[in-house]
Amino acid sequence: MVVGMGFARVFGMVSTFLVAHLLGPSLLGIWSTIRLIFVYGTINHLGVLEAYRKEVPRLEGAGNHTEANRIEGISLGFAWLSSIVLVFAGSIFLLLARFYSPSSSVSLNLIPSIAMLFAVMGATVGTLLFDRFTVRHLFEQASILRGLRGFAYMLFLPSGAWLGDIIGVAIGFAFAEWSITLAAWFLAKGKCPPLAMAFDWNKIRELIRIGFPITLVWWAYLMETTFDRVVSITLLGSEQTGMYFMGITLASVLQMVPESLSRVFNPRLNEKMGESSDPSEVARIVWAPASFLSWILPVCFGCVIFLIPPLYETGFPKYIPAISSSQILILGAILAAFIPLGTDFLVSIHRQRQLAFLVPITLAVNIGFNILLVRLGFGIEGIALVSFCTNGAVAIFLWWQVARLIHTEGTTAFMLPLGWGILVALVLVCCLLKQPFYSLSNSWVDGAFQIIIFIPVYFLGIFIHPVVRGWMKKDLKSLLRQISMAQDAGKA
Repeated sequence: MVVGMGFARVFGMVSTFLVAHLLGPSLLGIWSTIRLIFVYGTINHLGVLEAYRKEVPRLEGAGNHTEANRIEGISLGFAWLSSIVLVFAGSIFLLLARFYSPSSSVSLNLIPSIAMLFAVMGATVGTLLFDRFTVRHLFEQASILRGLRGFAYMLFLPSGAWLGDIIGVAIGFAFAEWSITLAAWFLAKGKCPPLAMAFDWNKIRELIRIGFPITLVWWAYLMETTFDRVVSITLLGSEQTGMYFMGITLASVLQMVPESLSRVFNPRLNEKMGESSDPSEVARIVWAPASFLSWILPVCFGCVIFLIPPLYETGFPKYIPAISSSQILILGAILAAFIPLGTDFLVSIHRQRQLAFLVPITLAVNIGFNILLVRLGFGIEGIALVSFCTNGAVAIFLWWQVARLIHTEGTTAFMLPLGWGILVALVLVCCLLKQPFYSLSNSWVDGAFQIIIFIPVYFLGIFIHPVVRGWMKKDLKSLLRQISMAQDAGKA
């Protein structure tokens, strides 16, 4: 899984840079808004896929393989049906909008919008086919698919941008999603049980009852993390939105590894609940990788932050005004990286309703403060700061719940998602260099010098705390033990 995510990260970075260079800030801003059709459209399954991820591992853990296979076929059938309905209804709406309001932004981007509907169809079916590997712990195949997804994006998106601007990118995006779906279908042959569509409306209603509350939570979270683009393009225009989206895409690429861990651990969490029904046992499963990420991610993301100015100056001069917002978004991505795994934990122990109360509150705060800060003149930097704060609030809440179940002190739960050492190090580096980290006077040499100062200061800052020091020692011992076991196996 890690190898596939590594390739996906590299391909994703290349795709992002090429599309940004080919489209420019203004068209990139329009493209980022059109992509919201894909983001929101993927909830068309009404929670059936969420129920599939929850129920199938639980049934497998309990030994009920027949029912697990039946649910898989029913989920596939409903994935196709809901996707077809979405494409049909969405296309009719777009055509009516074109007829009654030919000069509206929706009408002017009719073809890209329809292409995104077809991308949603491919992604919905493809998601279920991908999950067939993770629920069975076939992570080699899942890793291959992750790598292929990044390669498909790198192949189709820049090619589409070069051939046809936004229309080309949207069609390329749809081709990429469908290529991954077809690849998943072929990879499953001989690895997963035969799969055929089935329809059982009583069972579908039951799956919707289980999964729809989970989907609502994810939908609200998606709204919180994407509404900033709606505010930006409405109040600041497409060019500023394109600059802001550059930072979003970089942050999302960096979050691929934590998100892949969520996909890996989701089946294990549900299986554990099926075996023992003890939430504290499930909490211990997620705490180990989270504690490791809590001191590794900040140093990785922090190094990237210092390289943003020379990167933009050298390769993307049109995006230089977006340096500060990109750095804030990447810093905030440290917090957001912990949200998927924490959410999977609450869902697995049937406590997702706690998020149903929190996320709408943070969504309202996000919308209100985004509009306020833009009106006060803070621009995309203000929007990025609001995202930083709201994601941090959700992450801290999630991991507080985990800490309570394993009887860990509350301050530890606060530190785990926050990665507070990076903030100390960034401030110190800025003071040493007598310039803010968003200054345009940076070069590659300046960035490297900042990183050289940052890394030891960061580790010194977090090593002072005995709890984090204990995490680091435990993680390093575990890593060295695994390396030793691998070497012994190789000699044998």
